[in-house]
Amino acid sequence: MPLLLGTVPTASSPAAQTSAPVDATINARELDSFGLPGLALPVPEGSRPFELGPVSFTEDSLLPAELGPFSPGYRGAESEVRNPAAPFEAKQRIELQNTAAAEPQEAESLRIQVAEVSSRPGGISNAPDQSLFALDSAFLEYMELTRHTQTRRQGPFYYKLKINSSAIGDDNITLQSKNKKRDMQLSLGPAAMVQLGTDESALRIAGHYSGSASWFLSNPEQRTYDQKAGIEGAWSGASLKTGFRTGLQSTHNSSLDAGDRVGRQVYYAGGGASYGFSEKTSVELNTDFTRAEFNGLIGSRETRLQGFLNRQITPKLELGAGATEGEAKADGGKSQTYTQAVLRAKAQPTGKISISASAGNEWRSFESGEASTTTPVFSLGASWQATGRTSISMEGRRRTFTSAALVSQNYTSSDGAVSIREMLTTTVDASLTVGIEKAEYHSASPGVNSDRKDNYWFARYGMDWAVRRFCTTGVFYEFSNNDSSGQQNHTFSRNRIGVNLALSF
Repeated sequence: MPLLLGTVPTASSPAAQTSAPVDATINARELDSFGLPGLALPVPEGSRPFELGPVSFTEDSLLPAELGPFSPGYRGAESEVRNPAAPFEAKQRIELQNTAAAEPQEAESLRIQVAEVSSRPGGISNAPDQSLFALDSAFLEYMELTRHTQTRRQGPFYYKLKINSSAIGDDNITLQSKNKKRDMQLSLGPAAMVQLGTDESALRIAGHYSGSASWFLSNPEQRTYDQKAGIEGAWSGASLKTGFRTGLQSTHNSSLDAGDRVGRQVYYAGGGASYGFSEKTSVELNTDFTRAEFNGLIGSRETRLQGFLNRQITPKLELGAGATEGEAKADGGKSQTYTQAVLRAKAQPTGKISISASAGNEWRSFESGEASTTTPVFSLGASWQATGRTSISMEGRRRTFTSAALVSQNYTSSDGAVSIREMLTTTVDASLTVGIEKAEYHSASPGVNSDRKDNYWFARYGMDWAVRRFCTTGVFYEFSNNDSSGQQNHTFSRNRIGVNLALSF
């Protein structure tokens, strides 16, 4: 099961002067996509942001989220971060250049760097270090589809096709503290990707689609068909690099914010450009728009404009300074505007360690007349290829969202996760992920009493087996718990166990 959720450029890479992955997020914290929102962990040596090489699918599917790759739009419970082993990076480019129909080895990853709307391709998160220039991570979610899938080539096009299925037992599908609903969810759906161009191409364009039909044995009214589609592109010149992304999603997931299973529709678009004045100095400018709608909840839209000045201090260290201007508005509410000033650093001390960090401050004002707020913002991501078989990743972040469940309220989320993955054999690996999140709600309009607090944590263990080049399977167990207080709180605990099977063509 999962996953590479996003990467940051290595400090020594020429591409490091582009930008970090986008982390556009939505205003409902959802749980069914493996993990805390905004996970965008650095990968071992060789990471190349923004570039659309024949696409890197690291595994899994966009099953209705229950077994789909992590999406920042989904806050919480289902988290498992894959950080591919470094040795797989080196061979991929040679194979793609020298074969008419590249079929990577069992664990090889053909990478496309796009970034978790965040995969929260759902909405926008104002995470301080997430550049809009990187392509949309909805694609990253999608890329999780085919870690072991064959990549085929027809002329200048690369494509992948896959059928994903899963069965998941869940003892609390609606996140209730009492009268829990137990059920077995069965899912089946297709996934497809086509891409024009490689890492070495000046122009790269990729499109993807995934769908998943789900049936609930005890609660048939919960049946759904989830789907995600998008197009991403990039053009690279000697000094100028540009990129765009656009897409839509229609999904149903368990939401921490709402304390129930919620349907959402998300539409997003963004673009950006980076210009290198020299080998060491570059600037980037990015913009992004997201519209999120929720069944029975509060929709929202968010727009942001972001700029960064980057400087390569040493071959292994890049520093940047930037600012973000954003505007968010919940349906029926008043507009909110915010400004962030941020310093960020990207480093790769050794070939096995990658670190990305940012810190700054956010100033937010409210058209409603609510008092302006100021809050620190930060993000931290790190990965360590401890041995040829063992990789460790960690991530943390603090940011603010508008609530989709509570009228005229925002919440500030501080979250983090640590993941360990061990290759047991050439075809079997195991992973353990533990994560926490603290969310504090606060008023976005005068006279609103806002005192809710959430303390959420989860632990997940999984094993994956590449049965054949065209067939993979995996199992997992996960426990999650939310200790919630204040008005309209949602305390719950949850156990899930599942198995998935994927066939590629």
